[in-house]
Amino acid sequence: MNGLKEAVLAICFCAIAVGVIEMLIPKNKYKAQMRLITGTVLMLSLLTPFISGIDLDLQPAQGKAVLDSEILEKSAAASAKEQIRVILYDHDITYAKIVINTDTNADNRIVINEAQLFLNKGDIDRAVFAAKEIEEQLGIKTVIGELE
Repeated sequence: MNGLKEAVLAICFCAIAVGVIEMLIPKNKYKAQMRLITGTVLMLSLLTPFISGIDLDLQPAQGKAVLDSEILEKSAAASAKEQIRVILYDHDITYAKIVINTDTNADNRIVINEAQLFLNKGDIDRAVFAAKEIEEQLGIKTVIGELE
């Protein structure tokens, strides 16, 4: 990012210098030649970062990538929760606390390791069938527990 900052500062400085030089040129004498020269200098200053190979480093900062990864993990967990709620509703289970355990593997892929379902005692029998359906349809290991 420092390379980009330096390139922008150099272009701004060059633009200011060209403006000052053009103001100092007498009205008609050498005006066209000086405009050609200052315009060329300004164009070269715009192209210099690309010609000289300054590392512009336009990649996002590592901290931002970590935040994006966390947001994506939360989004994946929320999506899985919603799909699980639909399956539970199909099995007449209207209330459940659902905890989704996610992780990021070596390939930077989000993996849903496990879904924990905490249910009322009367819903646990029906939840066994729902858990099998969750595992079959979503491929998520499901653990059932009782609400306290």
